[in-house]
This record gives sequence, C-alpha cells and structure tokens, in this order.
Amino acid sequence: MVNPDQLTQKTPILEWIAAGVGLILLALLLAIVGRDAFSRPSKEPASVAIELGKPSRAAGGYVVPFEAVNSGGGDAAELQIEGQLVEADHIIETSSAVIDYVPGHGRAEGGLFFTRDPKGAVI
Repeated sequence: MVNPDQLTQKTPILEWIAAGVGLILLALLLAIVGRDAFSRPSKEPASVAIELGKPSRAAGGYVVPFEAVNSGGGDAAELQIEGQLVEADHIIETSSAVIDYVPGHGRAEGGLFFTRDPKGAVI
C-alpha cells in the first residue's frame, strides 16, 4: 500500500541539478557529433611522410618501426609501405606493410620485418 506522504513529496534539488548537468552534456555531445557529421570533407589531399625508428631484434628476425605522419587534411586509406635493405647498390631484402587508415593531420604506426639485420644496410 502507498503511503499518502510519499505522493506529495517533491523531487530533491540534487536530482534536478544532476538531470540538468546530464541534459547539458547530452546536448553538447549531440552538437559535436552533428557538426562532424554535416561538415564537408577537406579538399586538401593527404600528404604522408614516413619516419623510421631504431631497428630491434624480434622473433624470427628484425623489425624496423615506422610512423606514418599525415600533414595534409585528407585521409589516407590502404597505405602501402615498402622498405628495402640495400648493400653496395644491391637489394638484399624487401619488406612491406599496409596501414589501413591515417586520418588527416594524424599519425599511424607500424613495422617492417626483415630476416637480416638492417643495421648495416640502407633502408
């Protein structure tokens, strides 16, 4: 059975404050998502540069880490990276990697795997 005093109680002020904060956050989130959804994609093309890291030993060989840095406004997808170990103008080994997505003005990391030590060769 319901107590008649419970029906006449008012909502506490703290609940109204929490509801107001939640409403403001929801409106802000919808505004941000809406702006991104309706903004036009950049007409500036992707401009990707590869920065090589220090080679290190890995299981079954060596890895040369790299970072793809997109300084352009456009996105890059299915970016194919190829590295070659060269000694005395001869290619001794080739490795390749694919980066699925690099956003405009963004970065992505990967690695090239070699069976030979890349420290003595030019990549």
